[in-house]
Amino acid sequence: MIARRLGLISAAGLERIVAESRSGFDQVPWDSPEQEAAMRELLDRDVALAEGQPVSPKSR
Repeated sequence: MIARRLGLISAAGLERIVAESRSGFDQVPWDSPEQEAAMRELLDRDVALAEGQPVSPKSR
């Protein structure tokens, strides 16, 4: 998001990053279901920010 705000990547570039992040996430060999859940929460938070959705203060 910082790179986008600074004009270093386009909106389309940010969309590609989000898509690749979601796709790559499913390929990670997680050590535990808890680890995967914690990282998914972070990914979901970052995707929501990238898509301009409101994010709760807890997940910031």
